[in-house]
Amino acid sequence: MKIAKPQYKIKKLTRGDIAFAAIVLTLMILFAASYLFMFIWVILNSFRVIANYNAEPMAIFNFEGVSLSNLFDNYKQVFEYTVKFTAYVGGKRQHVTIGLIDMFGNSLTQIVIAVACGLVFPPAVGYVISKYNFKGKRLIELAVVMTMCIPTIGTTASVLTFYDKLGIMNTWWTVVLSRSGGLGFGVLLYGNYFASIPKEYVESAKLDGAGNLCAYLSIMLPQALPILTAQGILTVITNWNDYMTSFLYLKNNPTVAYGINALSNQFSNAYPVVFAALFMTSAVTLLLFACFNKKIMSSMSAGGIKG
Repeated sequence: MKIAKPQYKIKKLTRGDIAFAAIVLTLMILFAASYLFMFIWVILNSFRVIANYNAEPMAIFNFEGVSLSNLFDNYKQVFEYTVKFTAYVGGKRQHVTIGLIDMFGNSLTQIVIAVACGLVFPPAVGYVISKYNFKGKRLIELAVVMTMCIPTIGTTASVLTFYDKLGIMNTWWTVVLSRSGGLGFGVLLYGNYFASIPKEYVESAKLDGAGNLCAYLSIMLPQALPILTAQGILTVITNWNDYMTSFLYLKNNPTVAYGINALSNQFSNAYPVVFAALFMTSAVTLLLFACFNKKIMSSMSAGGIKG
């Protein structure tokens, strides 16, 4: 007995469909080309002599005055750049000078704290919401969505007041608290992913004597490793480019993003130096995304599938 194979009809594209696709593709190519041109423009101008650039900003291939001896002078100025600010140490005001290398260290510290907090709290909250029924669950789900609807700038004043009352301003505890929120997009992502995993996994672990926490750590969490990896990478990129946290809460520990902003203000008439700094910092995030873009995209789609 032969089993009839299903027949799939392929819809023929009309001229309107082809025209629409061609227009969208052209616009996307132009959009991508504009970004690529700006990036190349920044890179090439970062090697130019300041006077030459000020005379002809758009002549990106005009390297008059550039030689092997001064090719990296703009980058040298970036590494030698220091930020002078007033810090509060032990309740006393002190004038502090910090260099770019120390800012790199502060950025790495913030990244480590943010990644650690982001990979502990959102998965745990998402797992509890997806696998347990309890009073107030619906209220928590609404709170998760509502926190995504409120603009961050709208809560800045209250957060500043809260941290000041706690006495943790200008300390790393502000990063711990701000990155430990178990609400927002991360909870939805992990919640959808855990909901797609059959509950029989947890039940079989409990039959073997595992408790709720043990089942979560040994069975469920390892299955979310692709999402954990992608979220960790995105957290690194976000915090590497984070200027507001250092500006508002960590003035004693300025990060790279804060330093680049201060440098751009000081070298407002020497844009090749600013371009060198921008290229150095953006290269880190571009390299990370280029290496892990497939993992990031696949994990986002996996988190959106609900069983």
